[in-house]
Amino acid sequence: MLSDIFAGALGSDKAPWDDYWYEPIGARTHAGINVTPESAMRFATVFACIQKISKTISSLPMRVHERTGPRTRTPVDHPLNDILSWKGDKRATGVTVRSSMSSNRLGWGNGVAAITRTNGGEVDALTPLMSRDLRPRLSSTGELLWDHFPNGQFDTTLSPGEYLHDPGPFVINGILGETPIKVKETIAGGVAAETFTHTFFGNGASPGGFLEFPSDLDLSEERQDSLVQKFNEIWQGAGKAHKVGRLREGVKFNQLDMNLDDMQLIELRKFDRIQICSIFDVPPPMIQELDPGKYTAIEQAMIAWVRDSLLPICIATEAAYKRTFFADSNLYVKHNLAGLARGDMKARSDFYSKGIQNGWFTVDDVREMEDLNPVDGGDRNWIQQNMMPLDSPGTIVPGAPPPSNQNDDESRRAQQPIIVNVLPQSQEVDAESIGRQVLKAISGTMPRTNVDVAAVFSPLFSDVAARVVAKEDRAVKNAIKRHQADTEAYTVWCDKFFTEHVEYTRKAIEPIVCGLEQVTSETASERPADFAGRYADHQQQVARGVPAGGEAMDAEYLLSELKTTYLTESIPCQAN
Repeated sequence: MLSDIFAGALGSDKAPWDDYWYEPIGARTHAGINVTPESAMRFATVFACIQKISKTISSLPMRVHERTGPRTRTPVDHPLNDILSWKGDKRATGVTVRSSMSSNRLGWGNGVAAITRTNGGEVDALTPLMSRDLRPRLSSTGELLWDHFPNGQFDTTLSPGEYLHDPGPFVINGILGETPIKVKETIAGGVAAETFTHTFFGNGASPGGFLEFPSDLDLSEERQDSLVQKFNEIWQGAGKAHKVGRLREGVKFNQLDMNLDDMQLIELRKFDRIQICSIFDVPPPMIQELDPGKYTAIEQAMIAWVRDSLLPICIATEAAYKRTFFADSNLYVKHNLAGLARGDMKARSDFYSKGIQNGWFTVDDVREMEDLNPVDGGDRNWIQQNMMPLDSPGTIVPGAPPPSNQNDDESRRAQQPIIVNVLPQSQEVDAESIGRQVLKAISGTMPRTNVDVAAVFSPLFSDVAARVVAKEDRAVKNAIKRHQADTEAYTVWCDKFFTEHVEYTRKAIEPIVCGLEQVTSETASERPADFAGRYADHQQQVARGVPAGGEAMDAEYLLSELKTTYLTESIPCQAN
């Protein structure tokens, strides 16, 4: 039963505010060291591992995304984004809140934050709670509750929906996370070695000894203890080493021999640091435990750390947020680890190039990983043209142009290329330059006889229609989520967006219209600027109706208008 999970863990030997839920308070070890989360974090290696993981994970970009299809994920402009980054709660930023939860999860096994909501039920703040002040228990219905005992005094009980519980990736009982500090003996060994080192130097970097009093010297034990104490006051301490003193009345100082080389103290301390790093799954180079002979392996250690240590933690945290905030929604939160997993510049460049050339990266994908803004047309996938099936060299792929027949005018027209991807990927479009590219592509790849204008330019218009409407669709969806409870604000947004969208649409279609005019030697019936304004007015009305169940943004309308306006007659004309 679930109640058995807590049997023994919350027994009579536990104070309500006990800082360790799973074992007796202050469990001692074979090294004689009393290990608790607080005492362990005063040990440099434990502190370094916890702060390294916490500050790294909390600094990662973390945003809300939406699963819009089986294979599509879209970032969403959601109020939780601000809470995860800068808002947090009234006392701390979102980065600090996430760092605090991570530190508590590593120290005590569980990170817990109280949720503050608005009157409408939206998340307004996350307040991290100290795990040492929390006591978990199960309700009569099997729900996990947290009793809060700040300063040892009961404050409140948090029920599901009132807290965010992040147990981390390592859970044994299915509910509560486990902390690496439970491996007490390893941590105690490191603490003991450090304590010995500090004590050794505190005693003047010299092993201790004892005072030998002559048997005929009649001194009481109190007097002898007083002399020993006086001796320590005079000569004990690093600043008092190698001083000259004297002993009277036949008293002798017998020094204990201790070979530190045989103890291998330095090697022992290094071994303890590596052992503790393994407990926290942190490569030693991450906490400055560097091996001079292995500097070249640090980069690979970093990548392995991201893949094998940070990634499981991030996935567990994302699942906790999903369950708490978006259990019945297509929304979810996602860390961006791309920046941490970057290799050297050359390897990264080769990786990006292959991804773009083979179609599994877009330009915007790469720019996002490099913390750059997207560009117009950067969301398109590309593949190389000079490819054919490996098992059928020389055969015609379905959809490819048929073989050439120089004596057949119909065959020549069938070979007319589908010219796509002519538009540049930059924000600025040079209409004259693109017009020359269109003309050059037509005149350089086709016989200089008749050109079927509609067959050549339709794919170009299809391409630009898809790009323009894709931009509109993303913007409208994000605006609806952002202003879903404020119709007036959404209407104001529509007016502003589509006013600015006129210029974007003009720049997108103008190069094609210029190329069309050069090919046909005719002037278009409507200038691109006028067309863009008329089109934006129409789409603005469509966008206003989407929240009320109206039609979504559709590229077919724009394509139809482009063809009707600029390709009304598919008449062959003489190429210039």
